[in-house]
Amino acid sequence: MDAAELRNTALRLLSRREYSRHELEMRFIKSVEPDMVNEILDELVKSGYLSDSRFTESFIRQRVMQRHGWQRISYDLKSKGIAGELQQSLYEALAIDWVELAYEAWQKRFNQLPERGDRKEYARQMRYLLQRGFSNAEASSALRLAAESLQD
Repeated sequence: MDAAELRNTALRLLSRREYSRHELEMRFIKSVEPDMVNEILDELVKSGYLSDSRFTESFIRQRVMQRHGWQRISYDLKSKGIAGELQQSLYEALAIDWVELAYEAWQKRFNQLPERGDRKEYARQMRYLLQRGFSNAEASSALRLAAESLQD
């Protein structure tokens, strides 16, 4: 694959969705020499077609719509090559109420609190929220919020 083909392929991919630089690098590094990949990606960044901050913002919004917690989102971003500083700046800029999001995730899945004293069901519901990437404090606050809203 020559430089023009690589650039066109990258542009075609970017026209469908946002990619991180790391994702495109990993996609092309196997079939093209690394220097050419870096050169093309630098050109795409300079021309504004490729942006890690735009990718990160889009990725976070998508995962929030899927009701994922910050811990899971952060882990997934790290696997896509997004640095912690960029994650943190967008995390603060978006100002998401993670407890409310955890409550929404709980409500969509369960919408019924466990019977009083049913520790096994309570643990199952907590585990569900923790696996979605919410912190222990966010998950327990969401269950408290659920208890308050169902009592009204």
